[in-house]
Amino acid sequence: MRTKDTAYSRGHYSHLPHILRSTNADSPLSHVVNAIGLAHLSKKANVKGMQVEAREEYGKAVIQCRNLLLDPSTATSDEVLTAVNLMGLFEVQLYLFLAVVLLAYLHPDHYVFI
Repeated sequence: MRTKDTAYSRGHYSHLPHILRSTNADSPLSHVVNAIGLAHLSKKANVKGMQVEAREEYGKAVIQCRNLLLDPSTATSDEVLTAVNLMGLFEVQLYLFLAVVLLAYLHPDHYVFI
């Protein structure tokens, strides 16, 4: 079944499973994927501890990416490019969540969580 939404997202991150299979568990890509997953689960399950773990995973990814970007032989790898791209997704997800919480706090009578 094809819907309107799938026509626009087809192929986006389709390379991710292949790259993840070829990386080790301590790679920056693995850490950022873990961070995104934990952050999303934290929001859905309303478990604050997972958000802390998500930020710890993200921090590991940032440090590793920085080191890989400083080395010209690894700076242009698909793994590093994908990790940096996903870091942006993590930051958007995190800060949108914080903005929603802040709005709910500042305007509790006008904001409803869906």
